[in-house]
Amino acid sequence: PLFIWDPRSRKQGERRQSLVQTIDLPATLLEYFGLDRPESMQGQPLKQTIADDIPVRETALFGIHGGHVNITDGHQVYMRAPATAENTPLFEYTLMPTHMRNLFSVQELQHIELAEPFSFTQGCRLMKIPARGNRAHEFGTLLFDLDQDPQQKNPLTDAELEKHWLQQLLAAMHANDVPAEQFERLGLPIDDSVEDHHLLLEAQYEQATKAMAPDFMAFRLPKMVNNPQLLHIAIEKLYQASEARAILDTYLPGLQALPHYAMFKQFPLGTIGVFAPQLLPAETLQKIARALDELAPEHGS
Repeated sequence: PLFIWDPRSRKQGERRQSLVQTIDLPATLLEYFGLDRPESMQGQPLKQTIADDIPVRETALFGIHGGHVNITDGHQVYMRAPATAENTPLFEYTLMPTHMRNLFSVQELQHIELAEPFSFTQGCRLMKIPARGNRAHEFGTLLFDLDQDPQQKNPLTDAELEKHWLQQLLAAMHANDVPAEQFERLGLPIDDSVEDHHLLLEAQYEQATKAMAPDFMAFRLPKMVNNPQLLHIAIEKLYQASEARAILDTYLPGLQALPHYAMFKQFPLGTIGVFAPQLLPAETLQKIARALDELAPEHGS
């Protein structure tokens, strides 16, 4: 939810139905102080939305890097998964090679290319670096009716609705100057000509509903009796304990030598298992968890 106060309208204790996004916040501040917005800024001032629920957009595009790409009008939401389990091609574009918690590794930097400028980079070329996606494909493409199914428990499989939402999604992606490989990753046409083979709701329905089952995540997050905390501490800390390191070397040999180790070393095994199954399959995580749970309790501290 967004809680916002505008001293001009002084509205409080009211709800609004219009779609807004975080990109609207800087636009609202600029408008409040009488400053012009840059031409590349897509956010809109929320003055009239706050005062009278006047909408500033018909749809909102959202998602996470390497995951689903989603679009909603507030009544329905279409969540497009990668077309294949490989979730490729995928790149990071940046002028500052840092992940959220650490610098890019030397191995990652060895594969840098220079990309052509985007519409919003003011003529600057960016570093283009191969990236690792998550397990989004396993959760499938989804469409929900938010009015009738606000908890999103009953995914729809309507071909005509999907075609409608694909057109909306493609328009939003082009408006954001999305890299060409994203269309390939998502199995979408780059020229907006949506055909039946681009539809994924029906094709991915079985895997999508399977991922919604209560026992789906239970298998991927093992239950540990003696040392449950070992599933939730940074993997680099596990390597500091000799017996835990031996277990990791047995089931994940060469893990520390991987190019992306610097990026995920601060995450716990449970998180890696959920978001990077290609790196840590559920079966391997179960074996590691059983072995760690057999360690003496002092090794679990």
